[in-house]
Amino acid sequence: MERGKVEPADVSNPSLYDAYEVKELTNDSFTYYSYTSGDRFTVKKVPPDSKFDGVAVPQGSPGQVFPVFIGVWVVLGLFSAGFFFLGKNAKLKRKVWPPFVVATAVLFVGFTWATDLPADALFIVVPVVALITILNLRAVQFCNSCGATVMSQNFFSKPAFCSKCGAGLKQ
Repeated sequence: MERGKVEPADVSNPSLYDAYEVKELTNDSFTYYSYTSGDRFTVKKVPPDSKFDGVAVPQGSPGQVFPVFIGVWVVLGLFSAGFFFLGKNAKLKRKVWPPFVVATAVLFVGFTWATDLPADALFIVVPVVALITILNLRAVQFCNSCGATVMSQNFFSKPAFCSKCGAGLKQ
């Protein structure tokens, strides 16, 4: 288009090798002609319940996944705060903590994958989440005396004493 007028393209110009002409445009399909190859292409809208080789087409988009992610994270935060910081049963906390931390890490990686980030991003996300998981498992202890959840200020060493009652912690 030049000066508001449609002008024919010079298909011999190499910078226009992707030149095409729209033949039909509807709510369900888009048909175009490639001047370079001479081929005619039609792109059709895929119904939401489509399956390819028995596998459902993912329908989630980052805009749909993010509110679910925030909702799940808020529920997990409230649950974990209530259970791990208000609860007094150190033995039960010790039993629940490792699967909780691992499941939370897997859930985070799953949400990251569901946001349609490039697959290469998982090469960074997975090791970082694995490291954070290991550090969380190592840095949190539970006091047998008072039941407090004690988090080390230094992720590379386990806490030795309860910050609430001063008792020694099981190593």
